[in-house]
Amino acid sequence: EFNMPTSQGYITTKDYITGTFSNSATTNSMLYVIWLIDGEDVAIKLAKYGRNVVKSSYDSTDYSIIMLDPDGKKISMSGTMYKGGDRIYIDSQYESTVLEALKKNGSVTFKITEDGKYASSSYLFKMEDTSYFDNAYKALTEN
Repeated sequence: EFNMPTSQGYITTKDYITGTFSNSATTNSMLYVIWLIDGEDVAIKLAKYGRNVVKSSYDSTDYSIIMLDPDGKKISMSGTMYKGGDRIYIDSQYESTVLEALKKNGSVTFKITEDGKYASSSYLFKMEDTSYFDNAYKALTEN
């Protein structure tokens, strides 16, 4: 709030995760993804063309999410970007599912599709190596 350090930690990625996005104007264009995970929320921030952060200016936006876990299991879930926000929050009933998949050593793939009558955007990205995540999450939640 005042640009001062807090005692609350979070997990993010050191480098951008790369992927692609498609909409009515483009197909398979460059996407950068950043994870933001704290003790309460699991969120994803998306940047089209590596610079244009996806935002929800007027209304909250719902998203359909399909996750392919390290065991090859497809899991359908949902997320929400709240009005004025710049990240998709994984809906609370699916947070533990995402966290458990990220704790496994392997790759996790996500396909995110914007829901709604004018929806035309979809996002695809893969976390190639999640071997660091389990230890990072333990360090976050033990404090």
